[in-house]
Amino acid sequence: MVQVLAAAGRSCTVVTGGERGCWYAEYGGDVHHVPALKVQVVDTTGCGDVFHGAYAASIALGDGVSTAVQVATVAAGLKATQPGGRRGIPDRATAQRVLAEA
Repeated sequence: MVQVLAAAGRSCTVVTGGERGCWYAEYGGDVHHVPALKVQVVDTTGCGDVFHGAYAASIALGDGVSTAVQVATVAAGLKATQPGGRRGIPDRATAQRVLAEA
């Protein structure tokens, strides 16, 4: 699916799959899989928003797509450990620390 969606005009395509992680491809490149963070899921409300926000922030800070996808995956996973849409949203330092420990 990622290869089909990764058409001209899109520099990167990411498809998220919840507990299965996500798949991404930069235009013209191979499809890569990033597994989900293994956590005790409490509530997935807001996880997609957290993923997209963390991804966008990483790109804006100059990270490459691979790093941005990994940070976003960890951030969304950490959010899932808390109830509600806002509790559990990690800051960048926390997401990077957990990513480094994974």
